[in-house]
Amino acid sequence: MLSLRIEDRHNVALAMNKRLPHHTVRHGNHCLAALRKDFFSVVHGKKTMSKNTAHLQDSTNAPSFQDQIIDLCRSWLARDPEDADAWRFLAESLLRSGSASEAERAARQAVARLPTMAGPYKVLGDCLLAQRRAAEAATAYVEAIARPPVPAGAYFNLAQIRFAEGAAQEGEKLCRRALELRPDEPAGYLFMANQFVRMERHEEAVALLQLALTSNPDCISAYDVLAKAQSKTGKFLEAMDHSSKANELRVSARHFVDMTSWRGLPGQIGDALKLYGHQLAHGGDPIRASLNLARAADLCARQLLGLVEACKVKIGPRAP
Repeated sequence: MLSLRIEDRHNVALAMNKRLPHHTVRHGNHCLAALRKDFFSVVHGKKTMSKNTAHLQDSTNAPSFQDQIIDLCRSWLARDPEDADAWRFLAESLLRSGSASEAERAARQAVARLPTMAGPYKVLGDCLLAQRRAAEAATAYVEAIARPPVPAGAYFNLAQIRFAEGAAQEGEKLCRRALELRPDEPAGYLFMANQFVRMERHEEAVALLQLALTSNPDCISAYDVLAKAQSKTGKFLEAMDHSSKANELRVSARHFVDMTSWRGLPGQIGDALKLYGHQLAHGGDPIRASLNLARAADLCARQLLGLVEACKVKIGPRAP
């Protein structure tokens, strides 16, 4: 993933709302322009960060966007410590910032305040898994899938734990349930197909990979694993065809640009700003309104990171 301060593009949104000096907003716009240029550099195959964004990491001493979210959550929780949703959001933010132990404490606060919903347990499991406490994470995921709304991610993470423990039958069952909930997620098909290849269930792996390619016909990794599985079954010509298809996609992926996704992100931040202003104009709590803005901008940041990562996966190395 790009090693640049993507949060700088969101600092401009916060700066505009707080009416900070104009140079702060101008700096944010400069960061956004540089980020956009670096984004297209990645799309077209450049693996290193350009000079346009390399200097941005040291260009400001302002707290990162993730730190601002954490501060906003804590400020709001000081006023309303019973807000389970805010505790969960704080846990997610702390986990993304690398503070897994702090995130766990926040997640447990969310669980204590909202024990009937899946979300807090799912986040708690993620925090425990990040600390390599797989057994405890599995317990949290079991609690999550027993509550609404059922999170596909909890099934998938629990499946990975079970496969690692050697409980392949249970892991397969959980992974299939995750795919029922998220049939458009190629990563789930790829993970399960790789497990089948390791267990020498090559025909089943081929069937899964064909399903993955139905939902995402340009998934390079699926073609790579499919070629590997077919070669194990003696279908060498089909394996060669799929290997060639993967290589063709690698070449064409260097020109892949999802303009629709890119252009949609600034609009979402703009909508968040309008909502923030509306809340303040009608006497809304400024900290709560800021927290709502942070949530919207955080979602935009993760969508952008996902888009960039998707581009890098398309042009990345062959799967083992």
